[in-house]
Amino acid sequence: IEYRRIAPRDIGVTKIGHFGFFRPQFQESLWPIVKEWMDATGRADV
Repeated sequence: IEYRRIAPRDIGVTKIGHFGFFRPQFQESLWPIVKEWMDATGRADV
């Protein structure tokens, strides 16, 4: 299990919100982090 906490200030915003991760505004800052993990663990093929 890997836990990663990302504070809003880490990506230059004041809040992310519960479902904020899925908002287009985070496409450049948050989505690549998850894609990298999915690629590295083979989960991108699902």
